[in-house]
Amino acid sequence: MLSQMPPLIGRPLRVLYVLAALAACSCQTPATPPRSFAMPDTTARENETIIRTLFEDCFNRGKLELLEQLVSPDYLPDYVGARGARGLEGFKFIVGLRAAFPDIHYSVDDIFAVHERVAIRWHWTGTHQGEFRGIAASQKSVSTTGSGIFRLREHKIVGASLETDRLGFLQQLGVVAPDEKLLPPPR
Repeated sequence: MLSQMPPLIGRPLRVLYVLAALAACSCQTPATPPRSFAMPDTTARENETIIRTLFEDCFNRGKLELLEQLVSPDYLPDYVGARGARGLEGFKFIVGLRAAFPDIHYSVDDIFAVHERVAIRWHWTGTHQGEFRGIAASQKSVSTTGSGIFRLREHKIVGASLETDRLGFLQQLGVVAPDEKLLPPPR
């Protein structure tokens, strides 16, 4: 490019000419970014739909017959409350929960899926109208939170790791005093 410039132009003008040419190049419309040919993760979307169905239809609407379509016979939960129950037995807790809190309603706060795992954060509300795990009906309104990671294989739930606010739940029912110290004082 500089060799095409007239010989009469001095060095300062050549520098200015080069800078102007560079500025003109940078003002061009940026090239279209390359297209991504990655396929969307349809497995993740389908698995997220399965977990939404679990919460909205089974837990909220009591359509427990759908559990057979959603849960694998190989299902084995990772949380303590299940006590080693496999398959549909691992979801029997919802029967007792719905009996004790007939107006229970789960709200999904966050949900996302990656491949065969679905992470979810929820809260539920309900009125304690029936016996629950040895706790007599208190008629108290309860609101509690939880989160979990569900594992799916071939669009069936095969595992779950769940965390819930059990202490807050028991405090709302009056089983544990709100200010009760659960740990001994430090020495």
